[in-house]
Amino acid sequence: MKKLIGKIFLFIAIISLVASVSYNVNLWSFKKAGLQLCDTTGILMTGSSLVMQGLNPAYIERSENVAIAAEPVVISFFKIRDILRNNPQIKKIITSCSLQEITEQDAVFSGKRSVVQEMFTRLSFLQHPVTLNDLRLFEVDEPVYWEVYLRYRIFPNYFYIYRALKDDITCNYEGLAYVSGFATRGDFNIRAEVFKLINVERVVNAHFPENNKEKMISKVSLNYIDSISSLCERKNIELIVVGMPVTHKLFERIPRYYIDYYRNYISEMNKRIKCRYYDFMNAAPDEWFEDLIHLNELGAKNISIMLNDSIKNDK
Repeated sequence: MKKLIGKIFLFIAIISLVASVSYNVNLWSFKKAGLQLCDTTGILMTGSSLVMQGLNPAYIERSENVAIAAEPVVISFFKIRDILRNNPQIKKIITSCSLQEITEQDAVFSGKRSVVQEMFTRLSFLQHPVTLNDLRLFEVDEPVYWEVYLRYRIFPNYFYIYRALKDDITCNYEGLAYVSGFATRGDFNIRAEVFKLINVERVVNAHFPENNKEKMISKVSLNYIDSISSLCERKNIELIVVGMPVTHKLFERIPRYYIDYYRNYISEMNKRIKCRYYDFMNAAPDEWFEDLIHLNELGAKNISIMLNDSIKNDK
C-alpha cells in the first residue's frame, strides 16, 4: 500500500513538474510573440465585424485594423490593454460603439458553449491571461474557462512557441486567435435584389425584440468603453468612438426603445469620458452594404475616407 501511495505521489510530482515547465515556456512565448504592430502605425482600430469589414486601413493614415467578428466591448478592452504593452507608438485608438452592438454582449461568457469557448480562447491568446476575477461582473461558465485555460496556457502551445522563435513577427498577426484584420466578403457590389432575400423582421425579432427589451441591453459590456477611455488617458492616447452605419431598411424597423437608449447612452458617454465620437449610423445608403449591417468594399472605402477626413479636420 505504501509503495502504491509513493508511486501515486511520484506520478503527481512528475505531472506537476511537466505542467510547471510547460506553463513557463508558454508564458515566455506569449510575452515574446505578442502582437507587434508596424513601427509606422499610430492608429489602432479594433471591434466587431462592423470594424473588421467597415474600416479600411488603406484609407486611414498610419492605421492598422485588428478587429475580429463578434468582438464585444469587454474583449476589446482586454485586447487593447494587451497590445499596448508592446506598442508604445500608438497615439490613437478607434473602436466601435454602434446601435447594432448594444444587445446580447453580456452573455458571451455564459451562453452557447461554442461561443463561450471562442471568447475564452481569444482571451487565452493574450500575453497576460484574463482571470475569473477580471470577469467578476459577468456570469461565467467556469468549467469552459478552465478547459480553455488548460488547453492553451498549461499544455504546450506550439503555435506561440514557434512564433516566439521566429526572427521577425512585426506586422504579422496571422494565426492569432484574437485578430482578424480588415476583411471583406466576396461580393463587393451587392445588388438590390439580394436585400429582398433578407428577412428583416426575423433579424429585428432576434436582436431587437419588443419583449424583454431591458434585458436585451448589454449594460455591463457597453460600460467597458469607460475602461478603454481610462486606459487611453493613462497612456496619453486619444480615444475615437465610431457609431458604424446601419441600413435604412433595418433602422426603420428597430423599435424606438433601442434607438432612444443608444442615443441617450452616447449622450451620457460624451459627458462621462474623454473621447471623440463620430456618428455614421445613418451616413450610408443601402447600396454601400453587403447585408443589413455590414459594409461592402465601396461602403468601407467611403466611410473610412469620411472618418479619416473627420479626424484630420478636428485636430
